Amino acid sequence: MTTFDVHSFVATQLACWPEARERYDALNNVKRKTFTFDGYSIEVQHNPARIVSTGAKIDKKAIAARPCFLCSANRPKEQLVYNFDKFEILVNPFPIFRHHLTIALQKHEPQQLIGHVGDMFRLSQLLPEMVVFFNGAQCGASAPDHMHFQAGDRKDWPIIADYRSKKEYIVSEGIMTVDGIGRRVYRVETDNAEDAETKVSKLIETLNISDEMTNILVTNDAPFVNIYVIPRRAFRPWQYEKELKISPASVEVGGVFIVPVPEHFAKISATDIEDILQQVCFQ
Repeated sequence: MTTFDVHSFVATQLACWPEARERYDALNNVKRKTFTFDGYSIEVQHNPARIVSTGAKIDKKAIAARPCFLCSANRPKEQLVYNFDKFEILVNPFPIFRHHLTIALQKHEPQQLIGHVGDMFRLSQLLPEMVVFFNGAQCGASAPDHMHFQAGDRKDWPIIADYRSKKEYIVSEGIMTVDGIGRRVYRVETDNAEDAETKVSKLIETLNISDEMTNILVTNDAPFVNIYVIPRRAFRPWQYEKELKISPASVEVGGVFIVPVPEHFAKISATDIEDILQQVCFQ
């Protein structure tokens, strides 16, 4: 397996991209608060720069009216690339994590999980200190027109530690499930890319959901890889337009709520969080 020093890659990128470096430096001053729910924790992060993603319009008209920001021809000239198989690894210029990557398919193809689960497995081998994640086209992807993953520091995902402290229920061989704060989470345990593709595809088919409405988190827990599948039933909660500008994606259902509006950060409550998760996820 190819080795990749994510720390050096991010440091090199920020040294030559002042605008991105300012946003990473701003993480030092991001306000945070934490809520707990029967052993589960949710961190709320006030991150104004993320309004670009939180407020993204993803309807067909809006997508058609803008150039694809993940295609190489439209990226900032400062953005460095690390090539991995058919993907290009980039530093995300609007970070949530200290090391936040966007992993874009070299070709301009729509966001689609099926056929790419094995790629997530392989990326988890390349990035063992990170969570590799996928936002379905209708549940968090701000670029549903271009196939991509993201990755962020593993230590910053509450759901990973919280999940493993709970009693699991066996769904089938290698697939378990746990409920908590409005989310039903399925864990697929596997040791190879082909098995990962087969099990996750079968699970999505069995649940009768679309990969457009699925959030996926992948961690390397050698000798196995764990794939957390979180099926969705809604794109955004009713509060989004006026009350709380929160657009739940993998990061939010994974335990970190990003709130770009300061007034919304100040007023969000535990009741709001539980209600939002119950609206957008299954339990």
